[in-house]
Amino acid sequence: MFPKPPHRSAFTLTELFVTISIIAVLTGILLPAVQYVRESSRKVHCMNNLRQVNIALAHFAARNNRFPKHMKLFREAQSRSSHPVYGGPFAQIAFDLEVNYSIVQETVVYDNDLSGTPAVLQCPSGLPGLGYRWNFGMVHQGARDASGLATKDDFKGIVRRKPLSLSSVSDGFSNTTAFSEHSPGNGRKLIHTSFVENEDTYPMDQFDSICEMLRVNPSYLVASALNWASPSSTDIMYVHERSPNSVLWDCFLRSSSEHRYKITITARSFHPGMVHAAMLDGSVRPISNQIEIRLWSSLGSVDDADTATID
Repeated sequence: MFPKPPHRSAFTLTELFVTISIIAVLTGILLPAVQYVRESSRKVHCMNNLRQVNIALAHFAARNNRFPKHMKLFREAQSRSSHPVYGGPFAQIAFDLEVNYSIVQETVVYDNDLSGTPAVLQCPSGLPGLGYRWNFGMVHQGARDASGLATKDDFKGIVRRKPLSLSSVSDGFSNTTAFSEHSPGNGRKLIHTSFVENEDTYPMDQFDSICEMLRVNPSYLVASALNWASPSSTDIMYVHERSPNSVLWDCFLRSSSEHRYKITITARSFHPGMVHAAMLDGSVRPISNQIEIRLWSSLGSVDDADTATID
């Protein structure tokens, strides 16, 4: 009679490798599906937040018969050495967003954002921070006099220095964007020449090439959207000059010699191949990165007489 083989209570090395291989294959199959489901959920959440912001804008516009202006005085100068304090368009619609006014006061007047960016202004697909921006038109550029005062602004979005009336939107509410996305942490900081002394004499007709040249110098790179209630253009705006999620970096270029400036900040998101855009008619639409640039530019203007629509 043969002896019984000893009882084996562990895997052999071959069996262990086979098991690990099977787990790795299953993970490779299931992980993309899980990530897709999670991103789909975040995308829906992002759209819903954008709808809420659009509803708040509609309430503000219906009550005032105009859109928010670029900046609104929140507090007069308290002394000769102090300056008046202004809030941007998000601060102006804060009541309609149901943001506590004391938080707005702390954020705007005292530059002390106790609560952080309100949840409704954040897209869960991106990093924490302001995830949506106002349409400042097809292009944002202008001229300043020797003292730095703006003498001409060339942009046709809904946010302007003088508030835009509802009747001024001659292209139609369904053909004009109010907001789009600009997710924090998108990998592209703002190229900002105003932060470097005596180096702001760049010719405007070489905008793209100069911005790309400056991109490699960390001295010119700054974070933007630091304060959701800010009136600063670089914190709250985007323009329709480039396609969504453009490979070119956002840029603020000024020329002291020409007394001119130009800011190009593009709609960006972490959603694969697209961004969301909120229209003035209340709808939120997906916009492909491959959208025809003429159509995308047209959606950024309130009165360019081009009423082409998104299919």
